[in-house]
Amino acid sequence: MADPDTGKMRQPFRVALLVNSATTADRERIRGILRFAATRGRWHTFLFRDHLANLHFVKTGRWCLDGMIAERFAFEDVMRQYGRDFCRARCAVLLDSVFRLPFRCRQAVTRCDNASVGRFVAEFFLKRGYASYAVVGTPNRRAWSDERCKAFAARLAHDGIACDAYRVEYGEDWGAETARLGAWLCELPKPCALFAVVDHRAKHVLDIAAETGIKVPDELAVLGVDNDDMICEFTSPTLSSVCLDFEQSGFQAAEKLDRMMQGGGPRGPELCFGVRGVVERLSTAGMSGSMRIVSRAREFIRQNAASDLSLGDVARVAGCSPRLLQLKFRAVLGRSPVDEIRNVRLELAAKMLRGTQTPIDRIGDFCGFRTLSNLKSAFKEKFGMSMSAYRTSPSSQSCR
Repeated sequence: MADPDTGKMRQPFRVALLVNSATTADRERIRGILRFAATRGRWHTFLFRDHLANLHFVKTGRWCLDGMIAERFAFEDVMRQYGRDFCRARCAVLLDSVFRLPFRCRQAVTRCDNASVGRFVAEFFLKRGYASYAVVGTPNRRAWSDERCKAFAARLAHDGIACDAYRVEYGEDWGAETARLGAWLCELPKPCALFAVVDHRAKHVLDIAAETGIKVPDELAVLGVDNDDMICEFTSPTLSSVCLDFEQSGFQAAEKLDRMMQGGGPRGPELCFGVRGVVERLSTAGMSGSMRIVSRAREFIRQNAASDLSLGDVARVAGCSPRLLQLKFRAVLGRSPVDEIRNVRLELAAKMLRGTQTPIDRIGDFCGFRTLSNLKSAFKEKFGMSMSAYRTSPSSQSCR
């Protein structure tokens, strides 16, 4: 293999990716890493839990690692099973700023800019003009949670606005904490904008709100972080969430590791990533007029796109005529309801290509497309490649 910088032939770098793939954030990180590796063509990658045979292959010493990209829990899991020597590498990029390797090597760290997350959420809510604001941190001690909470409150204080912060009692059992959090939510002045520092904590808030009769989003607007679709799409109501730039953070981590393996870069730098945007669902759609109509319509489309969905069906749920629905969509999103239905169906097709072995000629049956030719044409237009090419691409395989 020729080095693109020098033109000389050399062996590819051997890189272990000790990153879990359980959450949307994890998979996006891996996608960014593999996107970099695919563009360079000089990495041989071992993906954590990709296949048990790979663990034996590395452990036997036939694959001495040049580099490693690791997050804490995956690394500790492998080290417990196979020992410290199994995890050694010349260079490493860590995906956790409080995580330290138990051996010496050239290292870099990538972390989320949590202060920017807190400020971003405060500004998102301030534009809506809520009567009160609140924040809920994690029930266990996490520095990143405290950073987000403090930055959120500080941004509000800059505008002279107070923020109710839920006081976490560390070590409290789940039942007691749930009761205390429920009482606190009931006492908040309404309508209130609530920032939960991570999606699973936001789901806890939504569950308690439903039990205590608090109306979401009319009385309590809830916004989480991570946009984990396994949580956000299946809460009631569905959860709005801040989408962090995980994929780009993975790409930057891989880029940094590549430079380090070539001998470049200072020792111990820190790479930061921040917010990509908000994916808004019903938990913050507590506004009147166009946004409420569009939010209801998009919610119905997300839940029913795979069925034989018509514009009239969507309009009835949104509470307006098909013509008014089209006008509202154009005004709020700059596209039509039909475009939204097609986009949701295409995203569903892409998920099936990434996560299942369903034959391509059957995928359209599960995604609402009437003909395979229509699906193939629309898919290539949206993603820039055929369905078969997408299924075999590195970013797609990283999600399996």
